[in-house]
Amino acid sequence: MSEQLTQNEIITNGKFGYYVSLSIGSSTINQLKKSKKLPSQDYGDYGNLKPDGLLIDDRNKKDISVICVIEFKKPSEFNTKDKKELATKQCNTYCQLVNAKIGVVSDGQTFIWINPRSKNPDIKYFDNDVFQNKSKVERGYSYILREDGYELGAQYILNQNQESETKETLKLIEKILSHINDSNSQFIQEEYKNPSNLARSVWQDVWISKSASPEKSLSTFIEVFMFKFLSDLEVLTEDPNGNKVSFSEVISKGQDKCLKYYFSNVREYIKELFPSNQNDQTTLINGISLSPSVVEDNQVFYRILKKFDEFGDLKNIDPEFKSRLFEDFLKKSISKKNWGQFFTPRNVVKAIVEMSEIDKLPDGSNVYDPACGVGGFLLEPLITKRPTDFYFDNNKLKSKINYLGSEKGFELEDKLTIILAKSNFVIYLSELLKSNPTLTSEFADAYNKLFNIYTNSILGSLSIVETDKYDLIMSNPPYVTRGVRNYKDAINENSQLSKNYSINAMGLEGLFLEKICRELKTGGKAIIVLPEGVFYRENDAKIREYLLNNFTLEAIVSLPKNTFYTTPQKTYILSIVKKQISGIQTEPVFTYFAIDIGETKDKRRLPIKENDLKDMVRQFKYFLTDKQEYTPISKKCRVIPISEFQTNSHWLIDKWLSDDEQKEIGIEQESVEVKNINEFKDDLTNVIEIIQSKDSELSSFQNSLDQVEFKTLLFEDVFHIDDGYPFKSAIYTSSTNDIKLIRIQDVNNKSEVKEVRIPKTFKFHTDPKINKEKQELYWVKKGDFLISLSGAGGFNISKYNGEEGYLNQRIVKVRLKETFKNIVLNQFIPVIFKNIKIELNKEGFGANNNLSKNTLKQIEIKIPINSDGEFDLLKQEELAKNNSLLVELKNKLKNSLSIISNTEIDF
Repeated sequence: MSEQLTQNEIITNGKFGYYVSLSIGSSTINQLKKSKKLPSQDYGDYGNLKPDGLLIDDRNKKDISVICVIEFKKPSEFNTKDKKELATKQCNTYCQLVNAKIGVVSDGQTFIWINPRSKNPDIKYFDNDVFQNKSKVERGYSYILREDGYELGAQYILNQNQESETKETLKLIEKILSHINDSNSQFIQEEYKNPSNLARSVWQDVWISKSASPEKSLSTFIEVFMFKFLSDLEVLTEDPNGNKVSFSEVISKGQDKCLKYYFSNVREYIKELFPSNQNDQTTLINGISLSPSVVEDNQVFYRILKKFDEFGDLKNIDPEFKSRLFEDFLKKSISKKNWGQFFTPRNVVKAIVEMSEIDKLPDGSNVYDPACGVGGFLLEPLITKRPTDFYFDNNKLKSKINYLGSEKGFELEDKLTIILAKSNFVIYLSELLKSNPTLTSEFADAYNKLFNIYTNSILGSLSIVETDKYDLIMSNPPYVTRGVRNYKDAINENSQLSKNYSINAMGLEGLFLEKICRELKTGGKAIIVLPEGVFYRENDAKIREYLLNNFTLEAIVSLPKNTFYTTPQKTYILSIVKKQISGIQTEPVFTYFAIDIGETKDKRRLPIKENDLKDMVRQFKYFLTDKQEYTPISKKCRVIPISEFQTNSHWLIDKWLSDDEQKEIGIEQESVEVKNINEFKDDLTNVIEIIQSKDSELSSFQNSLDQVEFKTLLFEDVFHIDDGYPFKSAIYTSSTNDIKLIRIQDVNNKSEVKEVRIPKTFKFHTDPKINKEKQELYWVKKGDFLISLSGAGGFNISKYNGEEGYLNQRIVKVRLKETFKNIVLNQFIPVIFKNIKIELNKEGFGANNNLSKNTLKQIEIKIPINSDGEFDLLKQEELAKNNSLLVELKNKLKNSLSIISNTEIDF
């Protein structure tokens, strides 16, 4: 889609096919009825309402049918979830008043399509909540969904000046009228053909006859597939010399001559129609493992052709089968274990494309995938989001935005993926090719520019960094850490590349991430699939810091284990936007924990109904409209303050959840991480690096401790100790409007927290003055220090960061006495409490022991002093800093060792 469309561009007057489009202006429903633009019926007190646009079928003047109502809103009226819902409800009321079959609401960039006839609506409301002075009529509607279950977001344009967009809109309307009714709001999925079994059968034929490698067997299958596909489209009929070159003609030559005929007349002709890329020499067909001079090979080729013939037409092929096919073939290849490529399941591709909002990019934008594989991220939008991007103008194939994909180069596998990407491009644009069968070289020119391999360096696509070029990057780069030293050595030999890869991230995925960061324009967005190592490894702390400093961290989505077909690697989706103005991010981060992705996570990969990615996308889009105020509508979604990412040593969002929270969401807690030996060694190396990175600081800390003198005081000398109040359970409520009660469970970090509230009307005393004093005494604010004296898990000391409220009994709140406020630093208090905890443990107050207030009062605490015997503020600051260092180190080690202890080695 181009820049934000105006109302006059979307809603125009004119005849379009069978239908008449009306831009209403200031006309009311009653005026439209009078001018015979609407059915003649009594509209009551709704007759003064003014819809923005209508699409009607007036072929029968006595029975005018309203096809669609269009409601247009200014961007400021459409920029939050609530505003969008209000506009959609208005549109639906208009639809139901005039019996329209479809409703469309838009601000010129986002389009919402609804089914006003749904008997089981997604959304219900009353008219008096939407329109002033209207009756309490209950209405409802459902969102129109694509075949894949995502909300239809296609543009609605009926405009004589935009021919291709108008044609696409009319085509879509016919599809809706055919598929959508009062009992169904989702497009009916066409039955795809999946040639995977055919491919495996062909591989067996080639392997048995030629002992060909899986890679060569795959290239043979691709070539025959494209030959049959182009024949089915009638692109291959006859060459300029009059030789017949169709599939049926070749198979008619029989088993003794078919391969000879194919090589003599067809193969070179296909290469002429679709010229190869001059740099990498790849095109649609790039290698067949059979020789026409070998009699037996002709017979094998004939058997393969017969199998394709029996399979039937290749026009309606499952778009995902080729990437799945590639992995299936290469599972048989020993070399596959080393190249670290894991092709993205189409459900994940769809989700990322939806998150990207690629449909809102203006014409001329640049979209890139630096590790494009079979081209999913670049081709999926052509089906679901931008179907009119490629078009012919004076016999030249053009695109509204610039797509570019590259592969790292070198390996035969890389060439095969590019060949698959090019053939996928032709398949995705098959309707355009069928309409322009003589312009095949235009398609070849387009896909040769779109998909590239870099073969002149071991770095492949990493060898070029085009800074500030791309508006959108979507990618799933390879995950490899072993052997990356070779890449880094090559980078270090080039001074410019050294600057571009100065962060020195750990794995190949880290190099790709840095490349992506450099290549994004200011304001550009990247959505990347990354392995968990990037989010916790010590060596990748710098790139996490770089992201925080230079990008807005928009989203992290946790994908389930075994998301990828050939690896159990745990992965995440990361969404970032390059900052336009330098500064600290204040917006929160959208996070989501996907459990199901629409297919089984075993080898069979069977489709299932459950797909959390659809809910994730829906909530993410709402989040983008109002980041600060968005409230998640499911437990799998969390909006996390950016401060959590700024202060945490890792970004493994799953591990920020308690066991109870993980269980509630459905995250697998007992399953193990399956890794190969190299990945396991990386985790061990990470632990060593964590320790080594803090070694000098720890030694310095120990040396400084030897020089510190302390003054010993009793706890009660320094702190006030305020008891909690013994609230009676009979007054407990669960209303969120009441006041939270801070209980043992909120402090000890061991028991499950159960929400309890105290009525707002509760009085501590009948005297207002005394009551106010007690309210302040028992009130707990964020940052207050609390000590639980008993309960499950025993005593605990914590700095409270939850919802403010009243303090319950058996918990005390501790406050510095006035005389110490200027001589004991706030940041030193955690050090005091740490030492109290140690002393209490020495006294046996651990596990489930109860602690008395009197015991607490008599605990000795130590505060550093200078040579004059005065409290030393500089030493307090130094000790507090070193204490934070220890806490950080412990957390990093705990996280890394937990990953190691939960790992099984696959060998």
